Amino acid sequence: MLYAVVQQVNSMLGEATCVMSLRNGSFRQRSKIGVQHLTWVYIAKAPYAGKVLNTAAAVLPTNLRQRLQIVREDEVDILFDASGFLYSDKAWPKHMALSANRFKQLKQNGKKIILLPQAFGPFQKQYSMQVARDILSYADLVYARDRQSYGYLRELGDDLESLRLAPDFTNLVSGRKPDYGDTLVNRPCIIPNYRMIDKTETDLAQKYLPFLVACYRYLRQQELNPFFLIHETGMDYTLAEAVQSQINEPVDIIRESNPLYLKSIIGNCSFTVGSRYHGLISALSQNVPSVAVGWSHKYQSLLEDYGCPECLIDLYSPQEEMLGKIELVVNETNRADILARISHASVEQKARTQSMWDEVNQFIQSLAR
Repeated sequence: MLYAVVQQVNSMLGEATCVMSLRNGSFRQRSKIGVQHLTWVYIAKAPYAGKVLNTAAAVLPTNLRQRLQIVREDEVDILFDASGFLYSDKAWPKHMALSANRFKQLKQNGKKIILLPQAFGPFQKQYSMQVARDILSYADLVYARDRQSYGYLRELGDDLESLRLAPDFTNLVSGRKPDYGDTLVNRPCIIPNYRMIDKTETDLAQKYLPFLVACYRYLRQQELNPFFLIHETGMDYTLAEAVQSQINEPVDIIRESNPLYLKSIIGNCSFTVGSRYHGLISALSQNVPSVAVGWSHKYQSLLEDYGCPECLIDLYSPQEEMLGKIELVVNETNRADILARISHASVEQKARTQSMWDEVNQFIQSLAR
């Protein structure tokens, strides 16, 4: 997501400086992708840390700060929010309140706020409903990533002139092939997600690891040489290790931190069985058939956008039915039909994303007039 934002901002504004909070990644990681270091930071046990860092940065000579590429929050003109899935009943209330307070302060100081395409809702708790309304009132542009999220936001009020509908914007990012990439070409890829454990009810969470084991065994029986791809966290890796332990044989597990490498690896797979949302985006946007197992409405919506809603697996269904879903992308006839649909949809989704960025660009350019 960050690569996508940086690429588009650089394209729109040329000499603009992209910054990211000290809370996210290291100095080296931020510098590597071309973003500078924003002193605003939130630490739950030290809520005033951001103010302290901003104050400390203010006393540094300007030339020293520029050399170190350190930027104060008051120097930011536009905030791009790409939280992913932060605004919902399922979110941590303190995080939502933090965003609302920060947006309010930015708005009072004349800054602009754009919520890039992401999932929203549901909002049934009174607290999250009110905070979400506040956030929407401060934002200049808000893009819901799917129709259900759009509907959840609409339920908060009718006066949401800033609200739009646009797809996930990472579909325009091109991958970069790693040195070892050839060893993974035309192999099926399983992308686990620990959120299937810690974001779901206990009875559903307990079904996830057995599903991964059954999925891997099935693909091995089909002699398709599957591998696990760890798309984001270390906890995802523990799931792949657990499968290996139960299979009692070596399992290829690829751990890769570079998102451009990840996208290239996925783009060269025969198909994916995934639970990481952006892993599925990387596959579908590159015309790679995919079967999804998800923990929120965003997975069903994504498959609908790409014309293959039947590719969602329900962990409550019998194992035979779940493996039948995987058969959809293994069987050549079914696979060809699915591939034709997602290829057509991919063109449309990318065009919609470009239209979204065009609108953002027009908004930014209007500020300079």
